[in-house]
Amino acid sequence: ARTRRRIAFRERSFDDGSMLKLVCAVLLAACTHPTTCPPPVAPVTSVATDDVPSPDDQLKKWQAIHATKDQVPAGTTAAQLVPELVAYLGSVDPARRDGIAFEVFVSWIVKDPKLSADELKGLIATLEGNLAGPLDARDGVYLRSFSALVLSLVVKRDLDQPFLDDAARRKLLDAAVAYAGRETD
Repeated sequence: ARTRRRIAFRERSFDDGSMLKLVCAVLLAACTHPTTCPPPVAPVTSVATDDVPSPDDQLKKWQAIHATKDQVPAGTTAAQLVPELVAYLGSVDPARRDGIAFEVFVSWIVKDPKLSADELKGLIATLEGNLAGPLDARDGVYLRSFSALVLSLVVKRDLDQPFLDDAARRKLLDAAVAYAGRETD
């Protein structure tokens, strides 16, 4: 059965969505066996209202971008704006993290692609690095978990418009397995 799975993976004979389902299943199942899960770390306390940053010019810029159905502003490219979005993935502010960063990534990666294959490969490397972030970093769970969510969008894009080779897919799957195996939240 293992050989058959490898062959099917290599030949991309999986149906639309099965790779995404596989990654999700790995993430969900990785800690079902108690001997393989890392020991829990101190619980994360809820975010105090004082911890959420006040609206600033950068947030206003992103709200304006999002209000235009995530159109890239004139004079810039989506790739130039990606580092700001990646930083927002780790924000304690759900308006920045969920409402801006994740939703813009959904648009720019899947709905109305604005990032090229090479730009997505660079994003993958950044997000895979985020998955391995320290478990004891204050609020680090946001960056790790939202990086995993954005990687699932990249997998969806690869299913729709293949751009990764087998080695890159395997590396992505290995990063997801490692992340799920060590995540304590």
